[in-house]
Amino acid sequence: MRLINYINENMSLQEIADELESVKKLCKPYINLVKRKNPRQKFLYKGMYTSFEFKIREVRKDREPLNMPKILHNYIDELFKKKFGVKLRSETVFVTTDVAWSIQYGTPNIIIPIGKFDYYWNPKIEDLYEDIPYSTHKLAKKFEMYKEEIKIIIDGYKKNKDFKKMMDNFNGEIMLDCKSYYAIDDKYENQIRQMLFEGK
Repeated sequence: MRLINYINENMSLQEIADELESVKKLCKPYINLVKRKNPRQKFLYKGMYTSFEFKIREVRKDREPLNMPKILHNYIDELFKKKFGVKLRSETVFVTTDVAWSIQYGTPNIIIPIGKFDYYWNPKIEDLYEDIPYSTHKLAKKFEMYKEEIKIIIDGYKKNKDFKKMMDNFNGEIMLDCKSYYAIDDKYENQIRQMLFEGK
């Protein structure tokens, strides 16, 4: 399929096409899900320390919290482990459908999970750290008092549900459980859309 007339100082059109062919082969579950559900928004983003051309990255399984107190982070992770079998706060990659939201955390990259993946989100929680309706520092000291309230929040998380609704109407954090993923500079959005999502 012909790519749009796009000139990049670092990669030729053929090199971009070759990279996208690799993405197409390695990321079939995500590409097929997008094609089947056909959301308006087709991309997930992550703010990172730099932009990548086409970079395969492994998902860390020991993610440390940026702001959330460790004792609260660990407790929430145990609740996720009990509910889903995965410690979502420390064993997944955080993404969003909102490129502006991702910029708060660094340079935006398009994220496409490689191979089989699961996605988790809570339609009422855009950012768990920000949306907990009480001081996380207070919780860090006395979270025993708030365990039931925290459990209610965690119970609202979904696994592999309402993909189109999530992509089109939710701007918050989404957690991907996968072994690895492509990180791609968001300047390639048009090429990705044409070759992966609109191609036959």
